[in-house]
Parts: sequence; structure tokens; C-alpha cells
Amino acid sequence: MKKLISLMVAVIGVGVFVTEEVTFASSGANFSVQPKIPENQKNSTSYFDLELKPNQEQIIEIEVFNDSDEEIEVMTELNRATTSDVGNITYQTTELVDESVINNIEEIVTNEIESVVLKPKSSEVVKWDINMPKESFDGVVLGGFRFTLAEKDNEIVGIENRFAYTVGILLSNQEQDIPVNLNLLDITTGQVNYRNHILVNLQNDMPRIIDEMMIEAEVYELGSNQPIYTASSQELRMAPNSSFNYGISTQETAFKPGKYQLKLTANADGEEFSWNQEFEISGKEAKTHNKEAIFIEEPAIKLWMWIAISAVLLSVTTVIWAVKKEK
Repeated sequence: MKKLISLMVAVIGVGVFVTEEVTFASSGANFSVQPKIPENQKNSTSYFDLELKPNQEQIIEIEVFNDSDEEIEVMTELNRATTSDVGNITYQTTELVDESVINNIEEIVTNEIESVVLKPKSSEVVKWDINMPKESFDGVVLGGFRFTLAEKDNEIVGIENRFAYTVGILLSNQEQDIPVNLNLLDITTGQVNYRNHILVNLQNDMPRIIDEMMIEAEVYELGSNQPIYTASSQELRMAPNSSFNYGISTQETAFKPGKYQLKLTANADGEEFSWNQEFEISGKEAKTHNKEAIFIEEPAIKLWMWIAISAVLLSVTTVIWAVKKEK
């Protein structure tokens, strides 16, 4: 029952946090945000797209509006763009930094303000300082300014209070074509909403966005020609210099210890990458995940097992009857 309750909470959470993928100003809660696009904006977009020189400094502004009749506090933060495990670019807070990151946007764009308190029907401009690296860099760095309502003491946080707006910021030194590259870093086992998955860690180690990626994956028992698990995905995206775990579902079946083979092909912005790699599932990890998983289809008890059980019961009954008769 606890697993089912946790699963329902996780599903609700997905619905709440979908809005965090927005990369432009929007409205709909009791507050809204509007970026003040500067004159040196590179493209006509509703997020910041700036091409700046090495060591250049600039201040950018976002106005936060209180559309309600009550005083509110809005939390503000800038987060580095990462790739979620469902293959979307996201701007949620994380302490994990991909090993391929050279320039961290969280160190380039800064301010000292963690929140703003707004009176009813008022607004305030929040400013951030951009300090470009001293040395020029290739490609882009990507992040997002994220705004959420502050939680009140003893308040049960509902969907409205967890609503978030994100305004994207894309920084570069110059226009240039950056090649696409993907790496397969690791193959592990895990769970997604308490369902068993094989997790393939894919990395975009280049300072560029992957706008459209397709994946085809098959998992075989080592030495077999028949795949036991398959997965296919389209329209995936990856943030610059990031990685994510691509999940291959076991389709409600239990993990079995043993050696396996993964065949995976990814097409990223027109470039194709393929891997054929062996991996192993240990008895310990299979037991751990199977114990936590829900909706696992248990294999049917074989006929010979029923016969064996019946034979044992019959033998015990016969012995008991014989002992009683002798007495």
C-alpha cells in the first residue's frame, strides 16, 4: 500500500512540475514575470539570448508582478540547464555538475537577492550581473531564472503554490557550428515510479543544445538473438554539457541476475551513434529492486511443483494416520 501511495504522489508531482520547463515569461498564477530584453539581444525571443565578448559585463533585469490582493514573497534563483531523465531540458536546482562543463553559468550570472516581497498589485525589478569569462569559449552556456512562491509556515503546499516560471538565458561569445557528440557512460539498474528499469547514462559533452534526438534500444540475454526488453523514443532534447539516464522498462517483470547485452542507436540532430555493450545484473541488486517494485508479474507455479507439494502433504498425512492407527 505504501508503494501505491508513493506512486500516486509521484504522478501528481509530474503534473505539477511540467510548468518548470517553460523557457519564456508567462502568467496564470497570482504572480507573473516579464524579462526586460536588452538592445543587444541576439534574436527576437522572449528569453535572453546574448552574444558577449570575453570579460564583458552587463546587467539584465526581470520584472516580477504581484497580481493578487495580498502581499506575497517570490523566491528567485538562477539554475544551470540540465537534462531530465525523460529527455527534456530542465532548470531545476541540482548540485550535480557534468564532468564536461567548462563554464558554469551559475558562476557567470549572479545576484545577492534570494526573494522579493511584493505588496498587492505591485511589481519589482530584479537585476542580475553578467561577468563573462576572461577567456573566450566555444559554443553556448544555458540556464534559467526560476521564480516560485515562498511557502508559508505550516502551509500545505498545493499545486498553485508550487507553480514555477522560468525565463531562459543563453550566452555565447560568437556564432559557430559545434559538432554533435554523444557518449554512453554507464549501464545500471534502477526504478522509475517503483517500476524496474535498465538505465543507460547518455552524455552530451559538447557546449551545444541537442534539439531533436531519437533512440532505439534493445536488451538481450547474453548469447541470445531475441530481445527481452525494447524501448523507442522520439523528440528528446539535451542541454549543453549534460547527461541523463535513458530508461528501458522491464515491462512489469522481475530482474533476473545474469549477463546481458545492450544494443542502442541514437540519432541526435542528424548524427547517428550506436553502441553494442555487455553488462551484468547481480543477484543482490536484482533482489533489492524486485522487493521494492510494484506490479511485478510473478511466474506461474509449474505443474511439477504442485505435484511435489501434493506428494509431501500426502506423505505427511499418511504418516500421521499410521501413527494414530498404531496407537
